[in-house]
Amino acid sequence: MVLVNGRRVNEIDLSGVSWTQIPLDQIEKIEVLKGGFGSVLYGDNAVSGVINIITKRGGDKPIAVELTGEYGSYALNKEGLNLRGTKDKLDYFFSYSNNATNGYRSNSYFKGTNFSTNLDYLLEPTSTNLRFTQGYSKSEYGLPGALSSADLARFNRRYSAYGDDHAKDTDYNFGLGFDQPTGSFGKFSFDASLRRRQTFTNFIGANGGYNPIIKSHIKTLGFSPRYVFDKAVFSLGNKAILGMDFYRYDFNSDTFDLTVVKQSDNYVRKATQALYFQDELALTKEFTLTGGYRYEDIKYDFNYNDYSASPNPPIDSKISLKATAYNVGLNYKYNQGNIYIPENILKDLCHL
Repeated sequence: MVLVNGRRVNEIDLSGVSWTQIPLDQIEKIEVLKGGFGSVLYGDNAVSGVINIITKRGGDKPIAVELTGEYGSYALNKEGLNLRGTKDKLDYFFSYSNNATNGYRSNSYFKGTNFSTNLDYLLEPTSTNLRFTQGYSKSEYGLPGALSSADLARFNRRYSAYGDDHAKDTDYNFGLGFDQPTGSFGKFSFDASLRRRQTFTNFIGANGGYNPIIKSHIKTLGFSPRYVFDKAVFSLGNKAILGMDFYRYDFNSDTFDLTVVKQSDNYVRKATQALYFQDELALTKEFTLTGGYRYEDIKYDFNYNDYSASPNPPIDSKISLKATAYNVGLNYKYNQGNIYIPENILKDLCHL
């Protein structure tokens, strides 16, 4: 599971995370939760671990300006502008960056633009923290493809057999949320997010292959209320988290031949609802006992149509999945390190 400020960025189509939407100069820190322990708090995709990328927010000065520039071989050029600061009860961070290169190989160019906003506003007298996030990224890049031994012998390492293959990616997201303290017992948080991603891939090399032009759209809507109870129990340090997750993914993909005639369309909707609870109990200064449970209800809706010369039968089906996950672990802290002994159990029940 990969998160940006707690927002999921894993794709429903199982493609890799688009790292170009997260410029390095916007990152404040990266949190890593190893192993399957995050499956209770985050659900699917978190079985092998969780990476949460935290971006920069407003600083302790009225305004701070950071300009960056980098230039190098193969027409590499990077420019960036960050504005951060605080005014009264408002903390703000604005970032813009541009990144381009021709690449080492033929048709390995890349062009990318990013713009993001992080705003935090403190409401008095309730001490409610309101937050708003916005992100936009656009990239275009060549797809040089793999090199065979024959290519290396005849040409060189910079050669590309597919000089016209390329792809485009546009991604934008919005987030709204708040943190409400509840006295000495902890706080209630709520986050809502909307993300839209559009991709265009053109594999026209080698006579185009099969359905070489692909256009896809992914829309993700999420709601995540959470309550954190942070108060000692029987004189033992205790932190309990109770929360819900709701996410809906809508994925559309159309394929075309070289004459731009549609060959197929594919639609998938995934809706997940989950309830989870996790507690950390400090038995001593060194030992912490952790346990949690998650129940998740997942529904899929599939629709596929083939318009090619020899079409396959259309597909229209629905699948329901019910999954549970729970874990128990003991953490021992010694000097600057930790030893963690986990027990993670995942169960899936599938109903067609």
